[in-house]
Amino acid sequence: MVKFNEYSRLSKQIKAPEYLKDQLISGTAGSVRKSYISAGRFKAKVILVAVLLLAFLATACTLAVSSGLIERLARRGLADADTLRSLSTKASESTETDPSRDAGCLAMARDEWAEYRILEAICDYNSIYLHFQIIPLDKSTMLIAQTLNPGSPASELGISGANESTVEEYAGSLGKRLRYAALSLSYDGNAISNLGQSFEAAPDGSLHIYGSCQNPSNEAAFPLTCTVFTYPIGQQTIVPVEERTEFEFTLQNKSCVSSLMFTRFDPEIQEKFGISIESLVIEETELGYYCTFTYRGERAERTLFSMVDENGEYFPIGSPRGSSSNTLNSDGSYSVTCGAPKVDEPEKLMFMLVDENFDKHGPYSFNP
Repeated sequence: MVKFNEYSRLSKQIKAPEYLKDQLISGTAGSVRKSYISAGRFKAKVILVAVLLLAFLATACTLAVSSGLIERLARRGLADADTLRSLSTKASESTETDPSRDAGCLAMARDEWAEYRILEAICDYNSIYLHFQIIPLDKSTMLIAQTLNPGSPASELGISGANESTVEEYAGSLGKRLRYAALSLSYDGNAISNLGQSFEAAPDGSLHIYGSCQNPSNEAAFPLTCTVFTYPIGQQTIVPVEERTEFEFTLQNKSCVSSLMFTRFDPEIQEKFGISIESLVIEETELGYYCTFTYRGERAERTLFSMVDENGEYFPIGSPRGSSSNTLNSDGSYSVTCGAPKVDEPEKLMFMLVDENFDKHGPYSFNP
């Protein structure tokens, strides 16, 4: 794959001081991100989907690491398994001590009802992907997601063959009673509100949760706090905060970044849509491209962007995470980030403008 910093001819598109141009082309991403992009937290869409059952995860954490999250993301086309594995955080790099490492997991905790494990985590600059496992201590319990109704089709459990009954009936056929499980993440005391989650139950009663969110930190290593709890089906009162379990784990951001900034765009955009695009910073990592637009104008607050290929077609699922809303910067401009997958000729990427009615316009080139 050709990196952006090998497209020397594209440096002519950058209108910036020479010292800054050198930073952008050479890929000193930390300073680029702080200088040009607001580090606000965005709402994001759920980007993970359900896949085949991996029931043995409950007893083999190391197998879960190699054929759980990594295999799932590789099937999505995000990257090949070797690349994903190179970006994963190993158990030895977590803040947890012996119990976590003995289990082959990043971190784990336990209360009177369940054991909570973080099996695997992948951090790629702006994107985080996680695999959790919650194991009931009572073998007669089956844990399910909060979003799942006991009367829902059993197929929604994600268990092969559980298609001919409801969730409650299927659990009963195994001699198990249902119990809800939930988790959330926070960073530096602030909840991560854009955590997307998909769920997969197992016949042994455990629950696997695959989560994804934007990276809230600019550090190479940073801690996240996981808050977890379970409660009975039919319970009306939510579990009090003091009765929930918290534990911390450390993520490693191992991605390499090269960047380019573009500042020339079709003048029709400003004339027709009432906005002025100040810059587009494209950052390339192992998983794809993060494309951040900075713009202003009377309609800027109600304008978004999305990336498309050279034919103006939207990319299938398999891109790094973008943001579903824009962020107001301190200077009055707005920023929004779009994800795009790896392509053979990144300079041919294009973008669409999305107006306040969610009508799409374009595509437009950022390399005129």
